[in-house]
Amino acid sequence: MTQAGQTISYEISDFSVAMDLPTAQTACAALGPEWRLPTLEEATALHDKNLAKGNLKFGNYDYHWTSDQSPDGMCMAYSFAEGKSFVDLDSGTNRVFALRELMG
Repeated sequence: MTQAGQTISYEISDFSVAMDLPTAQTACAALGPEWRLPTLEEATALHDKNLAKGNLKFGNYDYHWTSDQSPDGMCMAYSFAEGKSFVDLDSGTNRVFALRELMG
């Protein structure tokens, strides 16, 4: 994936269940200190480059949590099927994938 003109490689871990944001953050952290929720920019870039195709399951839970917040402090999620973001309460239920940057 390219961000700010720089190519960055990521490893993705897709969880098989939908969860609220606090549970999603805990699940990502449980994978190890380098794992995290993607930013909205990263989720958009994955969608735009089609890197997520085949790696992420859309199913009934089309939206995936991101680590970003809207200007009014709401939590942000991203729809890979629709290619757009939306706001949700942290108690909302969305799918989750974690990512980590690969060095080298």
